[in-house]
Amino acid sequence: MSAAKKYKVDLGAGITEDLAPEPEKSAPAPPPSGIPDPMTLEQIAAVSPGDRRQLNVGVPEALLLHRRTAIYREDHGLSATRQNIVAAAVDEWLRARGY
Repeated sequence: MSAAKKYKVDLGAGITEDLAPEPEKSAPAPPPSGIPDPMTLEQIAAVSPGDRRQLNVGVPEALLLHRRTAIYREDHGLSATRQNIVAAAVDEWLRARGY
């Protein structure tokens, strides 16, 4: 058996830069009051996926939240996604409590 030969491959500066890790985005600074301005469903929908942060929560199936949000969308003629409806609802709930 012959020994395997190792080859060095130069990818070039452009490729090497593309492979460099991207700097992490810092979270936006909170406003002086600590509570951001409210957003409409349209404003929430306009937020790009890169400017969103996942919020994974398990909810009791007995509350039928998936079904009820779908019915709400139909009753109000909304094209809003469940994610946007939940974002608006949680924001409203926290805002009502001073957070």
